[in-house]
Amino acid sequence: MILAENTDEMPKLNGHAIEKEVKLRIKHARFLGLLEKHGLKFSISKTATQRDLIFDFPDFRLFRGDQLFRIRLENGKVMLTFKGRRDISRYSKRRIEIEEDIGSERAIDVLEKIGIRVSEPPSTLEATVELLKRSGMIMVIEVVKERTLLNLEGWGCNVYLDKVRGLGEFVEIEGEGADQLVDVLDLPKAVVIESYVEMLVRSLDHELSSIS
Repeated sequence: MILAENTDEMPKLNGHAIEKEVKLRIKHARFLGLLEKHGLKFSISKTATQRDLIFDFPDFRLFRGDQLFRIRLENGKVMLTFKGRRDISRYSKRRIEIEEDIGSERAIDVLEKIGIRVSEPPSTLEATVELLKRSGMIMVIEVVKERTLLNLEGWGCNVYLDKVRGLGEFVEIEGEGADQLVDVLDLPKAVVIESYVEMLVRSLDHELSSIS
């Protein structure tokens, strides 16, 4: 995730962080207006461009198994991420997330989750992509977004204003207070279960079918 977050209280399973997330399809101006309407204090923090390179095998075993592997590029940093299957409860999705710096010893754990075993992790983006290709993986899609961190006072969650290339504006709320915040702002109809990857793939499939 890279942007500074409140991760101290993130639940864990077998030593791995459990991501709890609610995604809202909503214009940023409307969301900020609702926060003000309900007297919730906030400040807008840093904005960063995130490029996510999504890899899978040709049979799409990760995608079909509700799992995800990505390489994230942000502010000169490169991270490897594995996300496990989703458990949906109310508005939120919960899943194991393992995210490590490229070249770090713990990056080996991320690669092992997708069946790639190495004694030493590759230390560069180019070497990592080459390893993935040698292992039979392909890049499926690229997700590019402008992500702004929103500091919300008194809530144990991280709030992000996302502007996703090809999809538009969304808000992501991560943490134990996510469902409650949706209720307070009366936004259950804005909840989206699909990931950005799924939305982009569906959009691409629609475009290809309309051409054919």
